[in-house]
Amino acid sequence: MKVVGVIVEFNPFHNGHKYFIDQIKKELNPDVVIAIMSGNFVQRGEPALIDKWTRSKVAVKNGVNIVLELPVLYSTQNADVFSKGSVGILDKIGIDYLCFGTEVEDITILNEISSHVLTDDFKIRLSDYLNSGFSYPKSFNLALGEKFNTKDIFKSNNILALEYLKKIKELKSEIIPYNIKRIGPDYKSQKIAENYSSATAIRKSILNGDLIKTKDSLPFNSYNEILSFKKSYTKFNRLNLYFEIIKHSVLIKRPEILKDIYDVSEGLHNRIYNMIDKSEDINSLIELISSKRYTHAKISRALTNILLNLEKKYYNNLKVSELTYLNVLAADDNGFNFIKNNSSFNYITKYSDFKRFNHTITDNLIFNKTCISSDIYYSKILNENFMNLEYTKTPYIKI
Repeated sequence: MKVVGVIVEFNPFHNGHKYFIDQIKKELNPDVVIAIMSGNFVQRGEPALIDKWTRSKVAVKNGVNIVLELPVLYSTQNADVFSKGSVGILDKIGIDYLCFGTEVEDITILNEISSHVLTDDFKIRLSDYLNSGFSYPKSFNLALGEKFNTKDIFKSNNILALEYLKKIKELKSEIIPYNIKRIGPDYKSQKIAENYSSATAIRKSILNGDLIKTKDSLPFNSYNEILSFKKSYTKFNRLNLYFEIIKHSVLIKRPEILKDIYDVSEGLHNRIYNMIDKSEDINSLIELISSKRYTHAKISRALTNILLNLEKKYYNNLKVSELTYLNVLAADDNGFNFIKNNSSFNYITKYSDFKRFNHTITDNLIFNKTCISSDIYYSKILNENFMNLEYTKTPYIKI
């Protein structure tokens, strides 16, 4: 059996994602495609535009066989932690190929770079740039630029691909990495294109009330599910909806407790606290905090960690090896048949499944944080009955 894994967010699922899945099937002819997908909060450090159940349903309708949730303690973090969780889970499942999108066509250069970043020489140069006050992405780029031409390398999909390749090497995994060249505009493009628009442009258009403009950039069923989500929840999610909650949390915690939140590095806790009363919304807060050292993405993740109260202590001993369950979000017959015969994890579809087996400390932490983050997510898009949906919602099953 040939098993392909993909690490995704599908926020939302668009034509570029459809092309990616179709190309995997065309080039590799897998028996099963497993997606590890961020839940209701994503790696950009914000709530997903539409919830995980809707996004996973669309994924299975468009060729993915099973969607498993990347736990929230991994899904909201920097590329290193995000890839550590996602690649670690797929390695434990035992996939044959890890497929990912890249801006480059030839994966060779990414393989060379991923080996270089594991060397002591690179780590020393990276540390030097960080100590000079540059942000991590800028320091990484500068250190890498001493050996490679990074002009066409340092782009969003390539950066994640490098982390995936690095984790495969660190794990000494037998996973075969396989890239699909990305098509369409740049990942950060904010303009709607004819057929292939970036997720950034699509989200911007939807949040501006121009959903109809995105119709040609989305598979028909994805567009319909987004319409259905809007009808059910009346609004799409965004980090700014939580500004007052974050503001309240910052004022309650003050700098001395803020520094206990994961990825709120020394100095950042003071900047967040000092700028909170000078901000009228989340965007102005991020702008005021941002500096040469702190990128918008890092600040957004830090604010989301404050919102979800993700403390540093949770990450001290967080290991995939101690995670024994995964949440199934959607699947077809092939997907269910695969997990029925795969004993790497306990695959749960409802709360009663979780109660049936013995849990590790990691299991309980992740399950509790998933439930809390779910309540927080729905609290801003539902006026009532937004609690405990994690206990009652069930996976989409494609017949």
